[in-house]
Amino acid sequence: MTNLQLRSGWLWKEGGNFKTWKRRWCQLFSDGCLWYYDKEGGKLYGVIDLTGAQVRIRADCSRTSVKFSNLIEVTIFSNSIR
Repeated sequence: MTNLQLRSGWLWKEGGNFKTWKRRWCQLFSDGCLWYYDKEGGKLYGVIDLTGAQVRIRADCSRTSVKFSNLIEVTIFSNSIR
């Protein structure tokens, strides 16, 4: 079965330790994996398996230091970050 790229584009992620916002180029594939890079065509930073992940829209995005029109939160229930 072929793994197709479904979407690609820039995403912002909040850091774990210092809670700063980092921009990442991402590609979402049909197998449920999200590949993220430092820039388009750049160094691969990692792969996140989103199969079975919980996604919710965050209404409280105004409390962050960076203003976003569409903010989502993804919760992954297994050790699926490579």
